[in-house]
Amino acid sequence: MRKYEINGKNAAGDRSLKLLEAFSAVDDKLLEQYDHIVQKRLKICRYRRKAAFVCSAALASTALLCIITAALHMQRGGNPLTPSATVLPAEESEEGESATSAHPSDEPEDIKQNAAEENISDNQAEITEEGQRVMEEERIGDLYLGMTENELIQLLGEPKEISNSGVVIDEYGYRRICWWYDLGSDNIQYRADVQLELIDCGDGFFINTIYLLPEAELTLLSGIRIGSSSGDVERAYPKIERDEAGSGYNIGGLSGLRFYMENETVKNIELGSLIPYPPEVLDKSPEPLPYDFASEHITVYVKSEDSWTAEELNGWEVCKPIEVIMGIEDLTELESVPLQPMYYLDFHNGTLAVLYGSDESGSIYTLSDSGGFQEALLSGGDTAQYLTPVKEAVRFPADTFARVQRALGRSEQ
Repeated sequence: MRKYEINGKNAAGDRSLKLLEAFSAVDDKLLEQYDHIVQKRLKICRYRRKAAFVCSAALASTALLCIITAALHMQRGGNPLTPSATVLPAEESEEGESATSAHPSDEPEDIKQNAAEENISDNQAEITEEGQRVMEEERIGDLYLGMTENELIQLLGEPKEISNSGVVIDEYGYRRICWWYDLGSDNIQYRADVQLELIDCGDGFFINTIYLLPEAELTLLSGIRIGSSSGDVERAYPKIERDEAGSGYNIGGLSGLRFYMENETVKNIELGSLIPYPPEVLDKSPEPLPYDFASEHITVYVKSEDSWTAEELNGWEVCKPIEVIMGIEDLTELESVPLQPMYYLDFHNGTLAVLYGSDESGSIYTLSDSGGFQEALLSGGDTAQYLTPVKEAVRFPADTFARVQRALGRSEQ
């Protein structure tokens, strides 16, 4: 039991003194429990230098609030280690009342063991010391875990492709997205040779996982690359473990460095994840977006002075850059948009996007009939019957309008 000296005169009716007295009764196990929660979050900040101070301050405040609440509960006569006093995110019970996540026993065992037994998300506990070390030190080409989105774009430019689902929010509340790059290999099957998962924990996106596809030409610090032999891997990493099935090697288990083998040759390489998915959502597919910018055929309707004209964009090379820029980040909701559109983009997959100008303002609709819409628009008829609003006032990512302009062969207006 930790004892805190309370100095000063007796003030039995003083609420602050009662609070301090309650603090003095907080059991070491409770302090360790909340310290465990805070340390789990601080590990995320370790890789983000800019966020470290902010994270530390916020987490310290959260932990203090948790302990104050538990201390006050003790002052009322409760046990701080019972479920009713544990301040964790609330969930709905079967009876519809708020039920807190807690360890059921008044005398809990080791926190990590309980987390596993109770199926509580604690992926950070799965990161071994060796896995953490290799993730901090390893480089693949010029790429490393923790590299920010801006640093990545400065190094490699914009991605060749992004995940069709766009930004996905996991059960931690973190935002995730996958980017693909083709760094020069003659890759026909995969269209890219490097896959990067980016994650945003509240301070901007950074690289969470690096995955090399079979034709990647990047090399690790150890000299290992796609095509290296199992002997090369074992010599470069003497303590590396081979999995039971013999299909690969790993350092650090689920979070670390992994080599996937085929015929005793490295086929894929994966570094990460700094922050794995919660285990209960690994097998869940993200909810599909109600719109889709992926298409190899886009009809762009261009506004002239008194009428509309239709221009066709065909081919993956022409259409893919538009898909990438429009889906590269979350769309910003706006209160309103200008009255007069400059472009309609029919993706021929049920999605129609509207661009109003170089301020990137726009709208998204579901299009029920491409042919009917075109006939009505070009003849000055009513197009509303073919459109169902999805997002009526949004701001698309920067450079969207200019990219459409370039695809049409026009200079920016």
